[in-house]
Amino acid sequence: MQAFLVISTTEVLRVDRFNFGGYDGRVRGMKAKSIGLFMISVVLLADFVSRADAQWVHAPSKQVLQQTPGLVHEQFESPAMKTTVGYSVVLPRSYDEGSKRYPVVYWLHGGGGNECSNLFTSHAWRKLYEAGKIREVILVYPNGFRSGYMDHHDGTVMVETTIIRELIPRIDKRYRTIPSREGRGVHGSSMGASGSLKFVIKYPDMFCAAVAYGGGAIDLANTDNEFVLNILRKNLNSDPALIRQNNTYHFLEKNHVVVRDRDTRFLLICGEDDPWKESAVTFQTTLKNRDISCRLLLVPDAGHDLRKTFAARGESAALFQDEVFERILP
Repeated sequence: MQAFLVISTTEVLRVDRFNFGGYDGRVRGMKAKSIGLFMISVVLLADFVSRADAQWVHAPSKQVLQQTPGLVHEQFESPAMKTTVGYSVVLPRSYDEGSKRYPVVYWLHGGGGNECSNLFTSHAWRKLYEAGKIREVILVYPNGFRSGYMDHHDGTVMVETTIIRELIPRIDKRYRTIPSREGRGVHGSSMGASGSLKFVIKYPDMFCAAVAYGGGAIDLANTDNEFVLNILRKNLNSDPALIRQNNTYHFLEKNHVVVRDRDTRFLLICGEDDPWKESAVTFQTTLKNRDISCRLLLVPDAGHDLRKTFAARGESAALFQDEVFERILP
């Protein structure tokens, strides 16, 4: 079983075994006389993380490291956020075997989550690859906390800028990705569903597909949903200009021709009894009225529960994304 441990903002070590109660493993390529330095580095990292803004860095537990093959957790100083931001990467089994490049799927968690909340989804992708059903991909899990995947009005939370302008270029630089829209999809749940749909439509040159679990996009300029209005007050100060910059429906009007002509694909997965189901139905209709491909899969008795919808349709989502990659990648 392999796991990964970050020991600085620029270095990652692969560990065959690791026990956070004390060193109980072998670091690939590390000589015995270096273990003391290694342990000092770990202590320094622990202090570094403790001093970071805690909501933006959530390192995986020992159990998660052991149970998630290929997992890398990293962090960097975000100029936009003015703090340290964490993210997780799950690398394909074959990543160390050559120089092959891989498509990337960005996975946006729901409200209050972090970069480790949805790592369980990576197991389904690996099983499908091992069964010969899909190609290998790199999975990236950003930390969006309760941001709405927005840049907030006061500049204290700038998650959209962090992901689009900082994290994605960082991933393309640090890993052997296919650094183009043809090799990049974005999936998300709940708050992350809204974020994934916004990103794909707002930045049509960056993504080829979106999968949204637990709802569709909401027309922020015309909603009367008090839950959404509270978010707009808190995050955007109800500023019409900022609402427009975060309104997927605004960007759909602006970009629908390029989204359609580039054959961007959408898949919505929602519980039949999900309170946000209507937003998914409405969004699918809106896309279809503009001749944009969008499928909607409803899951019985799933509510707004990602684990239930993913258990029922996670394989469908991975196959959908693989079909998109297969269609446009060489």
